[in-house]
Amino acid sequence: MELQVDLEGFYCNHWPNLKIILNNNKLFSGPVKDQTTLTFNVDCNDKNQLVFEHFGKKFGEDGIYDTVPEESIDCKLQIKDIRFDKVSI
Repeated sequence: MELQVDLEGFYCNHWPNLKIILNNNKLFSGPVKDQTTLTFNVDCNDKNQLVFEHFGKKFGEDGIYDTVPEESIDCKLQIKDIRFDKVSI
């Protein structure tokens, strides 16, 4: 089955880091820059677990915050769409 994920990353000190895991198998781990589409060919079961983990954002460690609320700047990402065999969910 083809899995496609449309993402948008927003920069603040660095691009946001994302892990995508399907049924305990890591499909992706890395930064999400601007708008991107990731495509994977995966095997699915009757029941599946799809996990998105945003990691590496600093909340004051070493005096660094990966957000500037006054300027509406944030190291974040947005899932725009998820498609299985071109069917949007």
